[in-house]
Amino acid sequence: MGIGVKIAQALLVAFNLVFVLIGLAGIVVGAIIRLKYDDYEELSSHNVGGVSILLIALGGIIFIVSFFGCCGAIRKSVIMLTIFVVLLVILLVIEIAAAITAYVYKDKMKGYLEDGFNDALDNYNNSDYRKALDTVQKDFDCCGGTDGPASYTSRNITIPSSCCAKLKNGTSCNEHNAYKKGCVDKLFDYLEHHLAIVGGLAVGVAVIQVIGIIFACVVRRDVKEGYNYV
Repeated sequence: MGIGVKIAQALLVAFNLVFVLIGLAGIVVGAIIRLKYDDYEELSSHNVGGVSILLIALGGIIFIVSFFGCCGAIRKSVIMLTIFVVLLVILLVIEIAAAITAYVYKDKMKGYLEDGFNDALDNYNNSDYRKALDTVQKDFDCCGGTDGPASYTSRNITIPSSCCAKLKNGTSCNEHNAYKKGCVDKLFDYLEHHLAIVGGLAVGVAVIQVIGIIFACVVRRDVKEGYNYV
């Protein structure tokens, strides 16, 4: 085995160790988003929380794929390296499809949030909806849906204290001291910002995957040509 191939083998092992960490990070981040999203689940007409499930699933798949790559590189196993390359290519295709879906879905997300908030406000007597609204309003310093405080007054609902910052004793929350910006815009800006971060990380991971495929193919070819394979 030449020096160049040995370097590729070492880099492939290092690549897979990084990939293991990426997989674990995906699982952890997905779990955190899932737990955080539970507070807002009632405020979307579609299951936005599916993103967290996708992250957890991809994290688990990445972890399994990296196992084959790492073992294949260390044992110089053609079979394991072949499985690794195939799985990595399939994973790359899935990630590209997911990225395209997320891009298309982003344009519809604000509409889903608007529908969800309107539904929650129309069913304000339901404690689950009321709790979700209070949580978002406190976390994002916002009030109501698209129309801000008017989202409540137009429905003859008393503006909740969660729509206001610190209230003095005996002071009630009203249109004058409530947050002016609606929660739909605030929450959408938050999601859009974090989707951009996730998108950037996904591009980085995709580049790493392509490099991993190249290294795996180099090592696999050398092992196979040397007839030293399992």
